[in-house]
Amino acid sequence: MKEGIDGILLDNAAFFVEDKEKGTQSKLSSTWFENCPNSQLYGNGSVKFVESVREKMNKWIKESGKEKLLAVNSGDTGCGVGDNPDPMLMFKDVADMIISSEFVSNRGRSDTALQFKETAIQKYSTYSDFDKEKLGLITSTSNNPTDSDMVKLALTLLLPGMQT
Repeated sequence: MKEGIDGILLDNAAFFVEDKEKGTQSKLSSTWFENCPNSQLYGNGSVKFVESVREKMNKWIKESGKEKLLAVNSGDTGCGVGDNPDPMLMFKDVADMIISSEFVSNRGRSDTALQFKETAIQKYSTYSDFDKEKLGLITSTSNNPTDSDMVKLALTLLLPGMQT
């Protein structure tokens, strides 16, 4: 913060803290994603960790008088893809922005993509206005580069939310 940064992006937030009571329920192997253990990835411990970062940032903001952005990104996980609501919304009360991968092509496993019950725009339309304002809509990641679908790109600019 002292270096003059404008904010912090906490990447791989879905993986931060495993639930202590449940422990590891799936062993890491080549078939780990078959069970897609969302309960292991998206846990309250992760929210509490981000909340502790938020508290430290708020202290710095109060001392410096300069606003700072706290953003979270699930990371490149296929778990939670297609879930409604997006499991990353669990961070909405502790982060300023949640990176939403709704419009990223080929996210998750190829077999998961076939199981979507709603299109990305239909799912997005079910979110409250407050939730939409917290979302940073993206169309690509480092592992899923931009495709040629200009409609998806246009949607991230036209829909309510934070454009990234």
